Amino acid sequence: MQVTAEMKEKVNAKLRECIAIANKRYNIDLKFPTVVYMKRGTTAGTANYRTWTIDINPILLVENFEDMLADTVPHEMAHLITEVVYPHAHRRTYGQKRSPHGAEWQS
Repeated sequence: MQVTAEMKEKVNAKLRECIAIANKRYNIDLKFPTVVYMKRGTTAGTANYRTWTIDINPILLVENFEDMLADTVPHEMAHLITEVVYPHAHRRTYGQKRSPHGAEWQS
């Protein structure tokens, strides 16, 4: 199974939707992330705010397209939005482990 051009366009449309919501809510101007389909294993996706990239597991995307489009894609975009709106949220303070799904991410 392979990620089709139509699937990729739907992922991109969902990301544009998330960006529009964040731009309006937080009065910011986010750029579109680089999206790659290289994630392997049981992880559905990851976001890297340093490279502004979202990496999606292509096998899981094909097998669970609607669920991943509704949940995983916005979930990963929320990590990137968190970096812009709450840049301290990804930092460790005083040796404590950060919470990647803390209050800032949840907002």
